[in-house]
Amino acid sequence: MKSYEAEIAGYKSELFANLRGKAERVVEIGIGTGPNLRYYGGDKGVQVFGVDPNKKMEKYAKSSAIAAGLPVQNFKFIQAVCSICHLKLHFVFVCLSNGP
Repeated sequence: MKSYEAEIAGYKSELFANLRGKAERVVEIGIGTGPNLRYYGGDKGVQVFGVDPNKKMEKYAKSSAIAAGLPVQNFKFIQAVCSICHLKLHFVFVCLSNGP
């Protein structure tokens, strides 16, 4: 049996194809271990803000960011529940969420 990520890899590749090279800042809500970073994290100059309520996800998400080619200084993990998440950004091009 394939893992969930292996099973949907083709779908995610298609979904994120339109994002590649176009977003300068990405806020991913519910980043978890960072499985989506491999689809857009290697884009030159992209900054990623990964939001998750579980602080223990930070080390896994950072590891995924590095594996995707994202410079460590371009990744920020924010422990928060998004209903109370305060981001001081001037502009966000893309906001991703795995939930409703």
